[in-house]
Amino acid sequence: MAVDYPAIRVAGTYSPPFKPEYSAAELDEMITAVNAARPDVLWVGMTAPKQEKWIFQNLHRLDVKFAGAVGAVFDFYVGKVKRSHPAFQELGLEWLPRLLRQPVRLWRRTFVSAPIFDCCAALLDGGPGFLDFVLSQDLGPLWHHRLQAAGALERLPPATVDALRAARMLAAGAYLPQRRALEQVDQLFSSQGIAYVVMKGAHVRECVYPDPALRPASDMDILIAPQDRRRAAQLLMDHGYTAHLLPNNVSFEATFSRGWCIWICIGRCCGRAAPGWT
Repeated sequence: MAVDYPAIRVAGTYSPPFKPEYSAAELDEMITAVNAARPDVLWVGMTAPKQEKWIFQNLHRLDVKFAGAVGAVFDFYVGKVKRSHPAFQELGLEWLPRLLRQPVRLWRRTFVSAPIFDCCAALLDGGPGFLDFVLSQDLGPLWHHRLQAAGALERLPPATVDALRAARMLAAGAYLPQRRALEQVDQLFSSQGIAYVVMKGAHVRECVYPDPALRPASDMDILIAPQDRRRAAQLLMDHGYTAHLLPNNVSFEATFSRGWCIWICIGRCCGRAAPGWT
């Protein structure tokens, strides 16, 4: 380091015990050692996300101008651990070879801790403009769900938390009529002996998301055999749905809507429309 940066002065080092959590006495000893050295910059390498949490919880007690979490940078710098190939570095994928070499140790950090940290950082740094973007993309319910599960909401401004919570409650409310629509469709089609398969929608999301706020879908895709499509369409229209015929659409044959949150798309099973529908 002295060769690469001749003007730098290492004020001191401290190696804490390797353990999940530190006692109050251990934290006091660590902070006292740092402040006694009077550094301008503090690099913390304790593995993620412990190091980020340590800085967040103790920054107000540290007499430093800047504190950064660097993880395994020390090991890379002294050559103890080999970095990924430069191609991965240039593509922003340096984490991928490390994950493949140590999947058991790094999978949770990569796919759980890092996204939560990125979400919090983006909301804090992006301000109201970024929050509006998140809400406009209907990501509010998912972000609130993930951040709440990780106990990270307390780090955000109250107004941001309230906006995300409101989006989650609104999404949960939108799911209820979609669930009712699915039940009604099942009753209608079953009573007439019409076989169908739900390919997309709240029903499919119920198999993935336990939280009702994450289940609303933009529409519901239903596959019906060609000989039953006319009867199915008539049943839907008789029960308050409005038909929207789209002859040039290649993915589904007709769309039926009711209200602002229920859209049902009847798809093509054989790649061609039923007679009289186009």
